Amino acid sequence: MRTARLPLEQVETVQLLKGWAVSLFSSTALGCVVLFLSGFGFFMLLAAFVYGTAMATIVLKVTNRKRGRVIELMALGSTVGGLLLATVMVMGGLSGLAASLTNLWYYVMLVVAGYTAFNRTKYY
Repeated sequence: MRTARLPLEQVETVQLLKGWAVSLFSSTALGCVVLFLSGFGFFMLLAAFVYGTAMATIVLKVTNRKRGRVIELMALGSTVGGLLLATVMVMGGLSGLAASLTNLWYYVMLVVAGYTAFNRTKYY
């Protein structure tokens, strides 16, 4: 027997679509700023942490503080996707993205930002 979902986890389709649109737009804009700050070496880790925290906050505010697996995956997907889109925009297309993907620190930045966004949307 399956238990009923909590009202905190019930996300309407309109909220979900609005959340995806706003979070992807804002993650791309913030991703451009993070890419600029990533040129300062180790400071990139702090920028990625702040970026993930900001994205989790944006996702939670847009979806009326709903929680659950769908919201966690939305925060993770929009954070990583926005950073990839920002890389394509800033670095000059897919060739710039391919060059960034050869850098180990770029992967570290993606993991730190995504992990932070995913975990900040959990409820305890």
